[in-house]
Amino acid sequence: MTRLLSVTLDSERRVVEARQRAKEIAERLGFGRLDQTRVATAVSELARNAFRYAGGGEVHYDLEGPALVIIVEDRGPGIGDLEAVLAGDYHSTTGMGVGLIGTRRLMDDFRIEARPGGGTRVRIARRLPRGVADEAALRREVQHLAPPDPVHEVQRQNQELLRTLGDLAVREQELLALNEELDATNRGIVALFSELEDKAERLRTADRLKSRFLWHMSHEFRSPLSSVLALSRMLMQGLDGELNAEQLRQVSLIHHAASGLLEMVNEPARHGQGRGREKRAAQHGVRGSAAVRHAAWHVFPAADQPGSRAGLRDPQARSCAAHR
Repeated sequence: MTRLLSVTLDSERRVVEARQRAKEIAERLGFGRLDQTRVATAVSELARNAFRYAGGGEVHYDLEGPALVIIVEDRGPGIGDLEAVLAGDYHSTTGMGVGLIGTRRLMDDFRIEARPGGGTRVRIARRLPRGVADEAALRREVQHLAPPDPVHEVQRQNQELLRTLGDLAVREQELLALNEELDATNRGIVALFSELEDKAERLRTADRLKSRFLWHMSHEFRSPLSSVLALSRMLMQGLDGELNAEQLRQVSLIHHAASGLLEMVNEPARHGQGRGREKRAAQHGVRGSAAVRHAAWHVFPAADQPGSRAGLRDPQARSCAAHR
């Protein structure tokens, strides 16, 4: 540890000097302007508390490894309820305790020891932005700094305040621009969601129309195809007379083509409307080839539906049946 400087707090002028020395040391250690202000503000708050509430004290500026360490100690009455003060639960008409909380937020490290009647010792630290080449030379330099001028210090603080206000104004403009950009982005997102909802509604409408079209198409094609299948099956079974080989081949081709087409028609209905409803056709007994043809025209199409069965019988016990 290298002690760079110590300042005794025995007057208001020395409190100002403690703040000024903190800023000068931070500047020589390579801290940026914002960090210099943080260190100076923290030291000023602790030094003023020591002078106001304890009647005086001392400020020590040390180098400990990669950090600037500042110790403010006094021999005053101490702090009775330190935990409540640090937790922000202590309320004082003089503002005691608020400075400690603010100082802790400004520095990288904050430690405090306080006993009622035993004085207070506060240790704060800020990490160095870079290493120190020659600590002894820095110590000699800060010990030979010019005595502080209160008027000059007030002017410098005013300049710092003006720079800070300027920085705040720039930040405010940046925040306003960012808010405008966010508002524009939000409006774009809302418009995009509205457009997506419109497209989704159109897709839902198209899906309903497609399902309706497939249902009507299946319904309109299913009945005539089932009739073609029933008639071709009757012809192949010889219910209206025997067919020669060529006729049987042609009718078989018709039956096969109609079966494939009916399967294509039923496929969308199975996926879009479910498996359909089961149909059961009652068996009918008829006489005569003409009556058979007429009944088969109406009854046999039902046999091409899954789970259906239809049959015809004549008086000579000749019968035919179709089922799936």
